[in-house]
Amino acid sequence: MDMYEKLGAKKVINASAHPTTLGGAIMYPGAVSAMVEASKYSVVMSELHKKAGEIIAKITGAGAGLVTCGAAAAIVLGVAACMTGVDRDKMLQLPDTAGIKNEVMIQKTHINMYTNLVKFTGAKIVIIGTSKDDLEMAINDNTVAILHVAGMDRLGLPLEKVVPIAKKYNIPVLVYAAPDIPPKSNLRRFIVMGADLVAFSGGKALRGPNDTGILCGRRDLIGAAYLNSYEGMYEYGEPEDYKRILDKYAGMSTICRTMKVSKEQIVGLIVALQKYMEEDEKEAIKIWAERVKYIANILKDIPHISVEVFTEENIERMWNEIPRSELFTRVEISFNEKILGKTVNQVNRELMEGSPRIVANVYREGVGGKIIIYPQSLQPGEEKLVALRLKEILSI
Repeated sequence: MDMYEKLGAKKVINASAHPTTLGGAIMYPGAVSAMVEASKYSVVMSELHKKAGEIIAKITGAGAGLVTCGAAAAIVLGVAACMTGVDRDKMLQLPDTAGIKNEVMIQKTHINMYTNLVKFTGAKIVIIGTSKDDLEMAINDNTVAILHVAGMDRLGLPLEKVVPIAKKYNIPVLVYAAPDIPPKSNLRRFIVMGADLVAFSGGKALRGPNDTGILCGRRDLIGAAYLNSYEGMYEYGEPEDYKRILDKYAGMSTICRTMKVSKEQIVGLIVALQKYMEEDEKEAIKIWAERVKYIANILKDIPHISVEVFTEENIERMWNEIPRSELFTRVEISFNEKILGKTVNQVNRELMEGSPRIVANVYREGVGGKIIIYPQSLQPGEEKLVALRLKEILSI
């Protein structure tokens, strides 16, 4: 009996990439063993954070880096840093923003389920249009940051046009790029383009702990982000200034204290990040393509369905041309629900309730539907189980 069964839960085959709802990606074994090793000892957390931040900075090309408890926390910490700087009075005042700049601008095409997290700090979201004029006209004395969603870059004013305007008015740009790896070059892309802060997920393609993330960017803002969530770190400013801040407010926690990261999480994320950088990205993409092509080949002769394969073989070129959401390697199985005699939701339910349990993605439109299989978290051989189960369900 495995650990999940002992707890009364059931394992699933993850054919849905690496969503948080399924616990993120399957972690690198080396990252897991590193976390176990880290759990056996104590460490000065400020020193560990500093060393981890140096590794992140080197890999991303940023001034500094910080391990966070997920990309969502990186958004909150980034916004908080822009609002407070290293002013501890302001940190302790949040989410009350009286007297604090608190407007975060987001293009209307960039609003998603995560941008609402900005409000955790007490900040106000200001939704703007997608032109240069829309951005410039919206900036005012209360504007504290611009949140830019990397995956929606081509659905509005692109980052390369946002940054010059932001710098003109001295407004920090925070890029949300949680799912935007691969390509691994994106770890540096947004910093090179002039972003002040960038948030990545640690539990998706990086294959670290699901509850980790990365915030990287300007040293002063990373220092402020750290002070908003932790105590005892002086490395991003003048040591005596930080000591006075911490001595004055000893024992007083900020709202972001809820976002502290364990020593095991830090170690696991950093080891995963290093392993990801060592990995042959093209080989990984090739393996994903082979898995979806195998599934498509098994299903291709079933009447009344259509099967289409999408791959990332030209991901670097594609990144600059289409939204990130369309880049993932996948196989899409489409069918007419009336002809099949089953709705897409019924097919999905059969996948979930069968043996083995399989979690896929569902898209429904009119009398048609799609089952979408993502291979990124499939383990060797699981594509065969997925193909066999789909063939059983879809054959009429």
